[in-house]
Amino acid sequence: MEKHAPSNLDEHVFASINHWGEHAPWLDGPMVFITNTAFSPVAGIPVALFTIGHINDDRELALAGFTTAMGLASSGLVGEVLLKNIIKRKRPYHVIEGTRLITEGAHGYSFPSGHTSSTFGLATGLSLHFPKWYVIGPSFLYATIVALSRPYLGAHYPSDLIAGAVLGVGFQFLWYEFEKSYKDKWKLFPSGEPVPASSIIAIKLPI
Repeated sequence: MEKHAPSNLDEHVFASINHWGEHAPWLDGPMVFITNTAFSPVAGIPVALFTIGHINDDRELALAGFTTAMGLASSGLVGEVLLKNIIKRKRPYHVIEGTRLITEGAHGYSFPSGHTSSTFGLATGLSLHFPKWYVIGPSFLYATIVALSRPYLGAHYPSDLIAGAVLGVGFQFLWYEFEKSYKDKWKLFPSGEPVPASSIIAIKLPI
């Protein structure tokens, strides 16, 4: 495919973010690192909540882990399996002339951004279940930095990020509403009452 210069707003914004590193090359390492580590908290945090909830007999905590995981799985299925293979949008480094690459480039299709979908989904799931500033602020800040790392590395257009964020946030809200309607009927979870505050980080050990 013949490459071209940025020709619309989406492509111009992409090019601007992609070339930040020309003026601040110290960003290269952190951007690569945060992109490469994004899926560890996405996979680990819901599993940890679900597991600790069961160990502590904390139904609410186990539900938080399960519902967040289901939202992430749903957005991943729709975004990665369906939309990417239906739309088949080329990665910008294949299309935009002068794209700055500091890695070998992402594989597969571009729309929507899976990194953005999963990190914004995680941030939304945590914020819905633990609506505290020290959960909401850091989780969405992290998701935003992950999202910005994608055009910086030449992997996604801004519109890919927006679509990914909408997908991730939307499925979390859907599963949260489903949880509120059916959580008392599900038998998969412990029946105990939540342990105040410490249940998130403390595991009850048998005496």
